[in-house]
Amino acid sequence: MTGAAAMGRPDPTDSAALFEALFDFAPDAIVLCDPTGVILRVNRQAGRLFGYALEELVGKPVEILVPDRQRDAHRRHRMDFSAQPRTRAMGIGLELAGRHKDGRDIPIEVALAPIAGAGGEVTLAIVRDVTQRREAEHAVRESQRRLSAIVENTTAVIYMKDLGGRYLMINRRFEELFGVRREDVVGRDDRDLWPADLAAAFMANDRNVLHAGGALQFEESAPHPDGPHTYLSVKFPLLGDDGEPYAVCGISTDITDRKRAEESLLEAHGQLERRVAERTSDLTAAVAALKEQIVERARAERRLSVQYSWTRVLAEAPTLAEASPALLEAMCGAARADVGELWLADERGEVVQCLDVWAAADFDASAFVAPGARFARGQGLPGQVWAGGTPIFIDDLADFAPFARVKEAKTVGLRSALAFPIRGQREVIGAVALFFREGHSLDQELPALTEALGSQIGQFVGRRHAEQALRRAHDDLAVANLRLREEQAKLVQAEKLSSLGLLASGVAHEVNNPLSGVMGCLKALHEGRVADERRGEYLETMREGLERIQVTVQGLLDFARQRPPAPTDLDVHELLASCLRLLAPVTRHKDLRVDLGVPPGAAHVRADRSQLMQAAVNVLLNAAYAAPNGGQIVISSGSKNGAVGICVADDGPGIPADVLQRVCDPFFTTKPEGEGTGLGLAVTLGIVRAHGGDLDIQSQEGHGTTVTLWLPGAAEEVLRA
Repeated sequence: MTGAAAMGRPDPTDSAALFEALFDFAPDAIVLCDPTGVILRVNRQAGRLFGYALEELVGKPVEILVPDRQRDAHRRHRMDFSAQPRTRAMGIGLELAGRHKDGRDIPIEVALAPIAGAGGEVTLAIVRDVTQRREAEHAVRESQRRLSAIVENTTAVIYMKDLGGRYLMINRRFEELFGVRREDVVGRDDRDLWPADLAAAFMANDRNVLHAGGALQFEESAPHPDGPHTYLSVKFPLLGDDGEPYAVCGISTDITDRKRAEESLLEAHGQLERRVAERTSDLTAAVAALKEQIVERARAERRLSVQYSWTRVLAEAPTLAEASPALLEAMCGAARADVGELWLADERGEVVQCLDVWAAADFDASAFVAPGARFARGQGLPGQVWAGGTPIFIDDLADFAPFARVKEAKTVGLRSALAFPIRGQREVIGAVALFFREGHSLDQELPALTEALGSQIGQFVGRRHAEQALRRAHDDLAVANLRLREEQAKLVQAEKLSSLGLLASGVAHEVNNPLSGVMGCLKALHEGRVADERRGEYLETMREGLERIQVTVQGLLDFARQRPPAPTDLDVHELLASCLRLLAPVTRHKDLRVDLGVPPGAAHVRADRSQLMQAAVNVLLNAAYAAPNGGQIVISSGSKNGAVGICVADDGPGIPADVLQRVCDPFFTTKPEGEGTGLGLAVTLGIVRAHGGDLDIQSQEGHGTTVTLWLPGAAEEVLRA
């Protein structure tokens, strides 16, 4: 045994052993098949590539390694190869795929070679996994696609030239801006495209890039229809695998607008410097004015702050007496006064009286203040301001003769004063007096503050007086409204009694007829003139007559009863039937046909039964009065937007247009004197509107009248709507 064999390595002189080693350890998968496509042998790499153990493949058809969709085609190709065996090199451009044991496709390349053996010819297939190479190729193609998309869609001009200056590539933007086609540009140089001076400049810049061996930036000019445009061009060499440049690439961006903006900016900058120089003196004056404005603004803010505090106090206080302490404190604080007094005229305007006094916490003014003091118009400091209506400033109280408390002021150390009026809507209604320990110069903003406070206090007093008057008026209105309701109730009852008078004779007839029958039956029974077998018949006749009397009387009671309104859900048919029973004598007297076209349960309203009966009877009486003898009254119902309409139509002469406008006016009637109160439709309108409804009257001379009572529908009627 040689040394190599002893070490487990094949003997180089032993060709069989060397083949076995090469077969098993080859980096590519190797598959041996017989002419029928049965696998005779595979190496280890084949097992790893396709995911099988070696023994799983031997004896199986080679199509086990082919995807299902390609097996039929593979069999045909295999049979063609067996008929004409030939060597086929790997990588001849076919996109081939193998099938892994788990069913996934494996990108592969296959080299085939026929081999003559002792048992006959076999086919040797060398299979290489090209998954990584395919992925790399795909990545390269994707990168190229993205790069091409960027180049073709950018707003910059991109181009590439060879070392001789001939264009190798231009992008779409180049074509669009300069109106050329790339096939007309490629292979030509700048001298073929541009004026001589521009072409020379472009080519010189290209040479500088090649000389520098790196990227350079230039500003270049190119012609456009609207004139030359300036481009910022970045040019750089493209290097080959040997590190030597083989082309120059350029990316040019139109910066014309930016250049123009820079030029405009420079011009504007120059103008600005000139204007700054020209206006330096103006700015100095403006600064001085601004300082004055700042001072004035500070004063205004102070005034606003003080006025806000007054406004808040007046808004929160119910009376001036409760607001006065805070008002005086705020005013004295703003004016730096030591004592403040609020004087208000009495209701009769005879005197002005001290309503409140405020003094600084560190100042004892007890010997000076005079709560409750009074002055007539023109007397004392408050009386003078009240009479004159203008502020009074006193630099030295000792020199002001009308001031009555000079001695007291000197005792506590008060020297000067400022008093200003409280202005009502039409006249001065009081004054505010401020006193100072030291001589006090009149502050510039103090007059405005005093004027504002005087007006606000006057408005507050006026507003409170108006509120009191409004409350009194409201109370008076409530009493008047109560009386009005009482009178309205009386009118309604009067109209109801009037209707009862019209119905009385008919109701008496309705009661007398069945009552006569009852009395006749009762007399016959009492006298024993009725056979025993007919006694039940007589009793039944008596019962029916009494029931008729009961229904008539109950209807009359329902109509006449006076009680507080109590809305309930009412069946329109049942209510109208009750009304028609009351009106039966009237309709029979005129031989009227009454068509009640509202079936039982067809419509329901939410209303007070007694009041609605009165409204319906009023309308039905009017219809009966208007209809001719032998005429007709048609009653129907309708609904809209949750409301139910009760319609009463007659075939009377109709109502003239000028009269129709007044039919609901109280005490207006077209009936002869003594036949109507003129309140029927007025009361009916009041009843309907009190229920949240309305009254609609449609009439035309010669064509009758239709009156519709619109009332809120009952709950089930609203749901139905």
